[in-house]
Amino acid sequence: FVVLGLGPIGQLVAQLLDANGCFSIGHDLRKDRLDLAISLGLRAGICPESGDIVDQVMRLTNGFGADGVLITAASQSNSLISSAFRMCRKRGRVVLIGDVGLNLNRGDFYAKEVDFLVSASYGPGRYDTAYEEHGTDYPFGYVRWTENRNMAEYLRLIDAGRVNLQPLLTGSWPIDEAPAACSALES
Repeated sequence: FVVLGLGPIGQLVAQLLDANGCFSIGHDLRKDRLDLAISLGLRAGICPESGDIVDQVMRLTNGFGADGVLITAASQSNSLISSAFRMCRKRGRVVLIGDVGLNLNRGDFYAKEVDFLVSASYGPGRYDTAYEEHGTDYPFGYVRWTENRNMAEYLRLIDAGRVNLQPLLTGSWPIDEAPAACSALES
C-alpha cells in the first residue's frame, strides 16, 4: 500500500498498515516526515528527489503496482489523484482520506478498473443519526468495521503498542490555553 502525505493522519495510517502486516510505501514532500514514518514501521519512503513517484512505486512492487493507495495529503492539485490511480495494480483501489483536487482523468483508472472510495471519518455509522444518537448498530456480518468497532480496534492497537502516538506529539497545553493551542496548530 502507498500512503500519499505523511502528516499526522498519514503517520497513523502507515502505522495501521504496519500493524496489519502490509508492505507500506510512503511519499511526502518533507524528508523529516518520511524519516519519522520509517522509524515507526513504514517499509519504503519516496521523496521528490527520488524521481517520478509512479515509477518508484512500480519499481518497489516489481512492476505490478500497489494493491491500494491511501491519500492523506492536502493539495488543490489534481496530480496526486492522477498519480494514485496510475501507481495501482489492475483492480487496485484508491481511498481518499485527505483533501485533494478531484479533476479525474478517466484514462488514469478506467483500463485498470481501479476502485475509488472516499472515506467518511471514523467509518460506517458516522453521520447516521440512528447509529450515532440512538445506538442502532449495523449487523456484524454485513458491516464488519463500524465507527465504534474502528475506534475500539484503534484503542486496542495503541494499548498493545502497535500504534505509537508519542513521536507525533509536538506540544501540550493546559485546557485554559486552548486558544493558544489552536493558534499553534494553525501556524
